[in-house]
Amino acid sequence: VGGKVLEQFKKITHRSPMLSLANAFNEEDLRDFDRKIVEVLENSNVEYDCELKIDGLSLSLVYENGELQYGATRGDGSVGEDVTHNVRTIQSIPLRIDYQGSLEVRGECFMSKATLEKLNKEKEANNETLFANCRNAAAGSLRQLDSKIAAKRNLDTFIYTLVDPQRYGVTDQIQSLEWMKEKGFNINPYYRRCSTIDDVINYINEITKIRNELPYDIDGIVIKVNDMRKHELIGW
Repeated sequence: VGGKVLEQFKKITHRSPMLSLANAFNEEDLRDFDRKIVEVLENSNVEYDCELKIDGLSLSLVYENGELQYGATRGDGSVGEDVTHNVRTIQSIPLRIDYQGSLEVRGECFMSKATLEKLNKEKEANNETLFANCRNAAAGSLRQLDSKIAAKRNLDTFIYTLVDPQRYGVTDQIQSLEWMKEKGFNINPYYRRCSTIDDVINYINEITKIRNELPYDIDGIVIKVNDMRKHELIGW
């Protein structure tokens, strides 16, 4: 979903585009996805990584020599909004990490169901318009000009992308998640290594059963070829 960059925010051009995802709506689509990848790689042993698709707002975080330089929204994928003043209020985002050099990670800023319920009770008591859902609440909170408002909204993050992973000796997605977790980033625990597309489908069925019990909203499952060295061969 593209986002219009508001004039009130400083614009940030992403170092590499923040791309969108292709959709699969049923088992047939998934098997077709798998078949195409197997054909391109000429290898039937394709390992996948499955993760929850958190329903929030995409975020890029850039660090230099261990210090957070800025946080930016996805915007239109090429240019986003500088929301560093609000990012610094989110407790799950480290302001400093143990790494010398340049580092960019990406993830999702979201609001929990419990926080949304609490905020809407406050709004109702004040005869204010309620937030429609967690995603709208998170987006509206992260794009506040006043960081004091954002700080009160109890936003959270899950980080899921290490940009240019091979610079850090990381070659697969699950390894990148574990590498980022070691650096202090908040990683969603529901990721899973899947050896076959049947394993992927089983994972989806398992998550479907517990989806409503999760403390945050999801709007699907993200499926990635685990070996990131193969991504250039497969294409985007």
